[in-house]
Amino acid sequence: MRVRSRTAVLLASGILVAALGACTPPAGSGDPTTTTTTTTTTTTTPPPVHQVDQENFPATPTSVSFTVANCSAQFAPITLQTAQTFTAGRTGQLDQVDVVVSVSHVNAAPLSVSIQSVTPAGGPSGIELGSGSYSGPATDPAAAEIALSSPAAVVAGTQYALVLSESSCADPSINWPWEFRGGADAYASGTFWSSASDGSPNWIDFFATYGQDYDLRFRTWVA
Repeated sequence: MRVRSRTAVLLASGILVAALGACTPPAGSGDPTTTTTTTTTTTTTPPPVHQVDQENFPATPTSVSFTVANCSAQFAPITLQTAQTFTAGRTGQLDQVDVVVSVSHVNAAPLSVSIQSVTPAGGPSGIELGSGSYSGPATDPAAAEIALSSPAAVVAGTQYALVLSESSCADPSINWPWEFRGGADAYASGTFWSSASDGSPNWIDFFATYGQDYDLRFRTWVA
């Protein structure tokens, strides 16, 4: 019987251990639990600024009282409406208008405010883009600040119409003073329109009809 020496056995064991070590992958290699972290940067856009866009409030106004909205039994079936066209200077949401109003009867209905597109002739189209109402006190000579419950999307350089009418047929009436400067154009980017009709509005351009540059006191806000 052949007996292997202790030295030979130890040598063989060492070779086996080295071989097994060579076959073992390094720690962490191919480890499925290894993760990669990605950092995301979020940019916050500031909200649009609510500011005055168009206005006609001369320092020394010349005002003429004019009934701008009426739908009462006294004038039935005629409904009176007025409008001021204007050219937007900013693109955004028109969410407030300021107007000067004089309520001439305690039972006057709330004033309806409508922002409309304009026809090729330049008058109100009847297509409403935004709206609101006012039922507060008379404000002459200050301005009533009317937030629109439905803001109108406007585009810079485009003309629109600010239309006033009574919200229902009540006793007379609501006045909206205009600016009249002996023919001088108080607001060059729009004009005053009026309608007295027993059906669809019959808009009249006061400048084209009477040769005078009428403009109403107003202010628009865009965000």
